[in-house]
Amino acid sequence: MNYSKNFIKPCVGELGKKALRVAITGTPGTGKSTLSKIISKKTGCLLVDVNDFAEKHGLFTEKDVKRGSWIVDEKKLKKETDAIEGNIVLDGHMSHFCRADIVVVLRLNPRELKKRLSLRGWSANKIKENVAAEVLDVCFLEARKKCKNVFEIDVTEKSPSALAKEVIALICGKNREKYAQKRVNWSFEFVSVLRESI
Repeated sequence: MNYSKNFIKPCVGELGKKALRVAITGTPGTGKSTLSKIISKKTGCLLVDVNDFAEKHGLFTEKDVKRGSWIVDEKKLKKETDAIEGNIVLDGHMSHFCRADIVVVLRLNPRELKKRLSLRGWSANKIKENVAAEVLDVCFLEARKKCKNVFEIDVTEKSPSALAKEVIALICGKNREKYAQKRVNWSFEFVSVLRESI
C-alpha cells in the first residue's frame, strides 16, 4: 500500500511545515537502511543515505586511523542536507545531526547487535565500541540535543514490515506518548555482553 497521498499532508499540517523531514538513526546494525527504504517507498518521501551523501559532497574532516573510518563535519552535513527540498527520509547513524522534524531512534538488544556486527565481519574492538554505544544510549542522547520530537523503538523482536507500519503511524501522530516516554534500557546486559566481546 502506498501511503503518500494520505501520509504527507496530515503530518506536515500538524507540524506546521511545508515539507516533512524524518531522520531514522541508531547504532550501526539496528536496521536503519532497511526501514528507511520501506518508509520511502510507502510514503513517496525522498530517501537520503546520509553516509553516501557525506562522501559524495566531501563532508569529511579527517580519517580516524584507529577506527578505520572518516570523521564527518557535522556543521557542513547539516548545511548541505538543509538544501534538500521536499519530503525526505534521512537514513544513517549520523542523520540526527541533520535538521529533522521527527527523529526515530532504533534500539536493538546488545546481544543481537553483537551477532549482526559479527556477521558483517567487524573487528572485536569495533563491535565492542558499538555495543557500548548502544548500551549507553549514544544516538538517543545526541538526537535529544538536536530535535524536540525524538522517539525510540526497541526493534529486537520486530520484522521490517511490521516496524515500518509502526513508524509510519508514529510519524502521523499515533502512539507518540508511548515512544517518547518509554526509555529503552540495556544496562542489565552491559557487563555480560561486553565481557563476551573481549
